Amino acid sequence: MAEKKQNFDLADTHGVLNDMRDKSPNVLEPSKSNFLSTVRKQAKSKFVPTKLTNKNEFRALVLRNDTMMNLNANTRNNAAFVAFGVFSERQIFITATIPEMFGHLPLPRNAEDHATIDLYPKFGVTIDELPDARNLVPGDIIRVGFEDVKQRTNPVIYGIFKGGKDQERVDLYGECPPGDEATPNTQPARTPSNQTRPSVNPDPCITSGPEAGDNNDPEQSHLGIDFEAPPVSCGPALFENVFGVSPETASQEDAEEFDLIISAIQGKYPRLKPGMHAIYYQGRRYGKIEMIAVPTPYATKSYDVILPKENWPSLKKMLDSMYADFWYPRTYRQNRRGFFHKKTTEYDYSKFPAKYPGVPYPSTSLGAKKNRQAGFTAGCINSAFRSRAQQAYIRVQNAVISSGEKPANMAPKEWAREVAVACQKGITARTRPRSKLEREIHARDPSDPKGAPDLGGPSKRFTSIFDFAMNAASSGPHLRKSVAPPGFSIHQVGSAYDFNGFRIGKQGPQNNEAGRQMYGWMCRHSIFYGLIRTVNSEEWHFEAYNAAGNDKFEMWRTKNSNKEGYKGPPLSTRVSNYGGIDHNSEAYRAWADKARFAFATRKWHKDSDGSSYKSRPLGEPRDESNGKNPYDANVIGGTGRHEWTYVASSGRYPYPIDMTRGVGLNEAAKSPGQYFNQISKLERKKIEDEIGRNNIMAARRLRAGTSDSNPGVAVPNPTAQQITDEAGTQRLQDLLKTDPD
Repeated sequence: MAEKKQNFDLADTHGVLNDMRDKSPNVLEPSKSNFLSTVRKQAKSKFVPTKLTNKNEFRALVLRNDTMMNLNANTRNNAAFVAFGVFSERQIFITATIPEMFGHLPLPRNAEDHATIDLYPKFGVTIDELPDARNLVPGDIIRVGFEDVKQRTNPVIYGIFKGGKDQERVDLYGECPPGDEATPNTQPARTPSNQTRPSVNPDPCITSGPEAGDNNDPEQSHLGIDFEAPPVSCGPALFENVFGVSPETASQEDAEEFDLIISAIQGKYPRLKPGMHAIYYQGRRYGKIEMIAVPTPYATKSYDVILPKENWPSLKKMLDSMYADFWYPRTYRQNRRGFFHKKTTEYDYSKFPAKYPGVPYPSTSLGAKKNRQAGFTAGCINSAFRSRAQQAYIRVQNAVISSGEKPANMAPKEWAREVAVACQKGITARTRPRSKLEREIHARDPSDPKGAPDLGGPSKRFTSIFDFAMNAASSGPHLRKSVAPPGFSIHQVGSAYDFNGFRIGKQGPQNNEAGRQMYGWMCRHSIFYGLIRTVNSEEWHFEAYNAAGNDKFEMWRTKNSNKEGYKGPPLSTRVSNYGGIDHNSEAYRAWADKARFAFATRKWHKDSDGSSYKSRPLGEPRDESNGKNPYDANVIGGTGRHEWTYVASSGRYPYPIDMTRGVGLNEAAKSPGQYFNQISKLERKKIEDEIGRNNIMAARRLRAGTSDSNPGVAVPNPTAQQITDEAGTQRLQDLLKTDPD
C-alpha cells in the first residue's frame, strides 16, 4: 500500500504566510536627517529582527495534530470520550511552524518524521473554544500567537484558516449573514499561484464603499496570492459604533484600547497606572487628563485606584476629616451638642470592638497592620476612575445567562467563555439608549453606524459578547447588578467614587460597625466637600457635583448661577473662607441640608438601631483654624498638620495620648473612645461652670433690682426658674440633658 505523502511546501517559504513588508518604510526627511544617516539606519534595521517581535498574531502551518494522534494510538473510545467531554482534559495541542520565525530549523521529510517535528512548538486550544481543531491535519493553516513573542511563551491557537474561511475561537462579534464560500486557487501545502479575480461577495457585512481587495494594508491582503480574502465578521461595524471611525482609519490609541476591551471581555482584568488617561462621557472621548494613584490608607489595598489630579485635594481633605474624627475626636465644635448627643456625634465608640475597631489606622504600627489585615478598610476608596475596558470586564462578570449568575468558584476567563457561548445562541435584553450625538446622527441618516441604528428599542437579540458588553442596558434580568455600559459611567469621567464597607441591608451596612458609622458620617458631612450620593441602589457611590463632565450637575455650577433653574450653593454664602463658601451660614446650611439627599428618591434606609440616616442632622466641617482641632498635635510635636499620610509615616502607635498637652486633663487617653469621653467630660464641666457663673450674676441682679427683664424691681428670694430666665442658661442646660434617642 502506497504511503500517503504530506506536502510541507509552505514551510520552506518566506513572506507567504506572514507578510514581512514594512508597512511604514523609512523615508528621507531633509529637514530632520540626511542621505547618509538614512541609509545607515535602514541598513541597521535589516539586521534587527523586529518584523516578527512587533506582531502578536501569525499564520502557521500544521505539522502534526498531537492530541488526536495520541488518541488514535490508543482506542477510538478514548477519542470519543474526549470529543464529547467525558474526559476532563479537553485541550488540543498542535505542532506547527511559522516559516518566517523557525526557518533555521530543518524541514520534516513527511508527516511521520517525528524526530524533526518535535523541534517545533506546540500550540494549544480547548475543544470548547475551537471544536474544529480536532480535525486539523498536517498542511492546514492556523492563526497562532504567543503571550510574549520575544520569549515565545504560552503558544496558543486563535483560529483556523482552512478552505478560504477564517474560523475564530469564540467569535466576539457574532455571525454575519452567510456569504459565498471563497474558493482557493490552490490547496494548502501546494505551490501558491496568483489569484486572477476576487470571489463574489467576499464580505457580506459591506454594502457600500471600496472592494475588500482595494485595501492597501499588506497584512490583510497578502494571502491573496494563495487564497481569496476571507469573509470577516461584523466586528468593523461594532468598532465604528464604539470608536466613531472604521478600523482602517483608527488611531493607534483607539486600536490599543480596543485590544484592552477585547482582553477585558475575555476575562482579563485591566490594571490602571497613573499618567494621562482618556476620559469618556456618553460614549465619546473628551480628551485626556492626568491621573494620580491614591495612596494607602485612603485606597483599599491592591485596588490600583487612580483619579484626576485636580479632584484629589478636596477628596483627601474629606477622608482626612473622616479618619481624624474617629482617631482624634474634635476638641472644638461650632455646635456643642456634638459632644453629648448621638445624632450629632461623629462616632458612637460604645459600639466598636475594643481591639480592632475597623477604621484604618493613622500609623504603621503592628496594631495598625493587624487591623488592616483583618479586612477592616471601611471608608477607603475602592474605585474612582475606571477605564472602558474595566467597565466592560465588570459587565461581563455580572452577566446573567440561562444557567444563572457567575458561580463564586469560577474563574473570570471561564465565565467569559460561558457568556460568549450564551451570546452566540442569543441573549434578548434591553439596549442602552442612544447618546446625544448618536441621536443627532441617527436623525440625519438612520443607516449610519455611528448613529447606532440597532439601539434605542425596547429589546434586542444580542448574538455576540462584544455587542452585549458594550450596548446592553445598564440594568435588567441580564445583569446581576446595575452596571453602566462602557463609556457611559461617571467613573469614566473620574468624578465618581466607590467607598469600601458601605452596604445597606435590613440592619444597615453589613460589613462591620465601622462601615455603618462611616457611612453615617458621609451622609452628614460629604456635602461640605462637594460629594453627594446619587444612585439609590448603591450606597457606596458618591459623585463630585462641582467636577466637570457630569451633566446631572450642570445647573449646580456657579457659572450658571444667573440662569433659571440654578441649584448650586446660594451666592450669598460665597466668601473667601472654606474655599469660597461659608459652610456655617444659615443660607448655606439650609441649602446643604436639602442638597445632600437630592437624589434619595426612595424611602431612606435605617441603621441597626432603627434610626433613619436621613433623619440625622447636617454635620459641620472640621474646623482647624488657629489650631482648634489639630489631630496630630499630641503625636508628632504639635504641628497641627492636616496630612494623614504624614501621621502614618511616623510609625508610632497613636495612643496613649497625654491629655494634659492637647486638652488640659491630668490623665492619658488609651483609645479614641476614652479620648472622646475625656474631652466630652471636659466640655460638660466648661458648660456647667458657665451656667454657674451666669446664674450667680443673674441672682445678684434680681436681688438688686437691676435685672434686664424687670429693672427697678428687687426680688429678695428669686426662684430657680427666675434665675435661669434672667441668666439665659436654659439653652446650655438643654445641652447637658441625656440624649433622648
